[in-house]
Amino acid sequence: MMHVSDRHAVLLLSSAAVQMPFWSEFDVNELAHALNGRPLAAVSKAALKKLGLMGNLDPLRLHCFLVDLESRYHQNEYHCSTHAADVVQGVFVFIVEVSYCLARCACALLQRM
Repeated sequence: MMHVSDRHAVLLLSSAAVQMPFWSEFDVNELAHALNGRPLAAVSKAALKKLGLMGNLDPLRLHCFLVDLESRYHQNEYHCSTHAADVVQGVFVFIVEVSYCLARCACALLQRM
């Protein structure tokens, strides 16, 4: 049986995956709190999935790599796994926005031909 805080973490993860493309709606601190200060692996996997970059990656190896990477962050006020997860989400938003702008530019150029 799932503990109440576990259910809350699952709901937050689901909500965070939906909110990732939106800079102002994503709350990395709330997610970090629900995941005991370890949001990096979850945010990274969600970003890779949303960008379609999972490809031939072995999900278990990726998970182990991300958990190991996250465990190497020391918990201090700024350079911690929560900050890294926030950076991953920020880069994700940037990639999505740039891709959208490039697609619009390509469509505009094609219309002029």
